[in-house]
Amino acid sequence: MTRRTGATLIEVLVAIFVMGIGLMALLTLFPIGVLTMAAAIQDNRTAHGAHAATSIARMNLKPSLFNPWFGRADWDQAQPALFDIVNNPELASYPLFLDAVGMSSYLGVSRDWVGGQTNGIRRLNFPDPSVAGGAKINALLWQISPDDIVFEKNGLPSLLAPQPAPPVFERNSTYSWAYLIRRQINGKTNVTELTVILYNDRPLSMNSALQAGETVYPANFNASSGANNNIVSIDWTNQSQPALRVGNWVLDSTPVLVQKNPNIYGPSHARFYRVVSINQTSATTAELEVQSPIKDFPLPAPNSQVTPYAGFITVLDGIAEVFEKGPMEWQNP
Repeated sequence: MTRRTGATLIEVLVAIFVMGIGLMALLTLFPIGVLTMAAAIQDNRTAHGAHAATSIARMNLKPSLFNPWFGRADWDQAQPALFDIVNNPELASYPLFLDAVGMSSYLGVSRDWVGGQTNGIRRLNFPDPSVAGGAKINALLWQISPDDIVFEKNGLPSLLAPQPAPPVFERNSTYSWAYLIRRQINGKTNVTELTVILYNDRPLSMNSALQAGETVYPANFNASSGANNNIVSIDWTNQSQPALRVGNWVLDSTPVLVQKNPNIYGPSHARFYRVVSINQTSATTAELEVQSPIKDFPLPAPNSQVTPYAGFITVLDGIAEVFEKGPMEWQNP
């Protein structure tokens, strides 16, 4: 009778142990793959959304409609102009946040000003700022991107209710956008800087605390020309801690102080920065390292030097990507 050699119990256990390590290594790749796939889908959708948003702006944006607000940020507050840009056309204009979604969904001061900061960045409707409150159809038509068709649990596509004639498939509207526009030379009316802000699952209404998903925090900016010129110190004393993670965007909404005693403020900085690291320095403070160097607002001498400054950042929920399109020349300004 032929005797066969077999594996001992110890050898079997060692083989199972080695195989278990290999399986664990393989299993860890699945969540990483899911996260990578989600990031790739978002990058793809935001890139397409930015292209669509830029094309829509080229077709429908007429900067001349916004002339009153380019020259004066408090146009509708019955106050004297804080910084006379109209009579100094070589200066940069006030920044404007063109946001049909916010105009149709938010209330009160949050509708008219980003983050409710009345000396910050004015929010206006797109494409026509004269439409009071902004019609929801404009938001759906111009600044929300219809995504994939919604399917029911039975696998059939969902239809809009009530159903129009002919029936229309229901589609997700995960991605939306807004525009930030400014003239670097207010007198040059046919050239406007354009920034496209892409949102993913943006809050489309006020929350229970009547907040619009936009919160303003005191901050100090290191805008020196030396080292650490990309550090923002943020303070949330008496506020909720900002829900910031690496990769998020923050908006420098600091109004430019052009004169002291009495204080006279000019246009806001209105620059977006991507956060690349977060160092919490206390229970209510943190240092944010941003991707690009911080830039102060260009002012005529002697106020044109770049120095650290105190101001504000606005944290906007749901921003997926920011695309700076740079100066754009309009054929029909």
